[in-house]
Amino acid sequence: MHDEPFYLSENPKVSIVIPLYNCRHIVSRAIKSIQNQNMLNLEIILVDDFSTDDTLSYIEIIQKEDPRIKVIKNKKNMGILYSRSIGTLSAKGKYIFPLDDDDMFLDKDVFQTITNIADKGNFDIVEFKGIMSLLSDDDILNRRIRDISHSDHELNLVLFQPKLGAFPFTEKKKKDGGYNGYNIITVFLWGKCIKTKIYQKALNKFGKERYSRYMIRHEDIVAIYILFNTAESYKFVGKYGIFHIHRGDSASKKIDRIEIN
Repeated sequence: MHDEPFYLSENPKVSIVIPLYNCRHIVSRAIKSIQNQNMLNLEIILVDDFSTDDTLSYIEIIQKEDPRIKVIKNKKNMGILYSRSIGTLSAKGKYIFPLDDDDMFLDKDVFQTITNIADKGNFDIVEFKGIMSLLSDDDILNRRIRDISHSDHELNLVLFQPKLGAFPFTEKKKKDGGYNGYNIITVFLWGKCIKTKIYQKALNKFGKERYSRYMIRHEDIVAIYILFNTAESYKFVGKYGIFHIHRGDSASKKIDRIEIN
């Protein structure tokens, strides 16, 4: 945690958008990993998806301690796709780093390193490496974690072709008949730095469809396809920047999604 008081800039470099649902027991780690970054010129957008625990009261308390935190409250349960979308549409930063409530950023220089790369190459999207725990928080230190990156290259440049909707990739045949070495994106929004104007343009492009009624798993995939048909450039870098904890009770695993009228 930085000793100096946090200050909200009118022109933040980075916006971090986090949809929240009944995550009081875990969200503090995600927020602290942002506050520990060496880039202070940022905003933290927390979208509470009508939590039934004390998530909302908790984030309202920490909001008083960090003016960079903006809280958006859904009037009813709307789902991850909607929650992340309205958070993104309200963002003021040049870049957005999507985050889930069970994620955390790793080294303190993630924002600075990745945005420097985005600035230098004028990339619409910069994807970086992540690692994932497939078990609960209590087991995390005693269990194996795995690399979730889809590229076997330390530094790999892939230019997106929006008119074709395709990526150039290298195909490597494995002995068992499968393939590896594809230079492709992951379907997660987290682990990416996205130019805000591109992300917002993509969301406006598919309009009300972002308020999906029934999608209860992997909702972000809907946004990914629209986003990568809006962006014109993409870069994958070999830096590890995010740690994801795969929780069985996360918002994306709910099975009782309320219909949205």
